[in-house]
Amino acid sequence: MKATKYFPNSTEMADFAQQFRQENTQNKWYIRTNLRCDHVINENRKAIVLVINELVVQRLITCKVCFNAQNQNHHAK
Repeated sequence: MKATKYFPNSTEMADFAQQFRQENTQNKWYIRTNLRCDHVINENRKAIVLVINELVVQRLITCKVCFNAQNQNHHAK
């Protein structure tokens, strides 16, 4: 399962997930787990999966390398 958003640390990732949950608490969940990082094969990182009505809507992961790459690509657009 590929991540959709990257964070430099687990605190920022958890804050993002909690804000997601607070927007509308009905049928919204966040689940702490581990996911593979895009740039390293077979290395799991701390992650959170955001769920609405049993449907995964976003996958968050902590990785400074991927976070920096994500931000460079975003600023280049």
